[in-house]
Amino acid sequence: MEAAPRPLPSLAKDWRQPEPTPTNQARRERRGDEVYPTVDGLVFASRAELAVYQLLQELQRERLPQSTVAIWPLAAAKLRDAGVRSPDFTVLGNGRATIIEVDGPHQYGRTRKADDEDRDRHWLRCSIPTIRIAHEHTTNPTAPKGRLREDLTRTLFSPR
Repeated sequence: MEAAPRPLPSLAKDWRQPEPTPTNQARRERRGDEVYPTVDGLVFASRAELAVYQLLQELQRERLPQSTVAIWPLAAAKLRDAGVRSPDFTVLGNGRATIIEVDGPHQYGRTRKADDEDRDRHWLRCSIPTIRIAHEHTTNPTAPKGRLREDLTRTLFSPR
């Protein structure tokens, strides 16, 4: 005797809609009606971060295609003893990485500086240097560009 076929499972009305894919890139959570700058489908925490992103894009275009850099804004990473961290930017190039942090006005207190140094130390344990840019320097986009070019060349492309 042949077994009766099992009934098909019931499906939701939106079964054809793909599940949202989780992403760590630009993982800026929105609170209420806050509006964050958005470019290239990426969300930034401030106008200063957006200005640095635009500078990084310019520097990226200056490089030859065979020695370009990848820019990851707000990519989350699990560190051994520091939990999950989301640096403002992770930049990869030449088989190396560097972290870029855009320091806002809230980062100038005594304890905040110590927290930043502690965070930088966690990245250094992974052999990843940190470049810090004060948000005031982003109001004139040409000001930090030369320094950023120099720092990226030193951290990503200079001989070890």
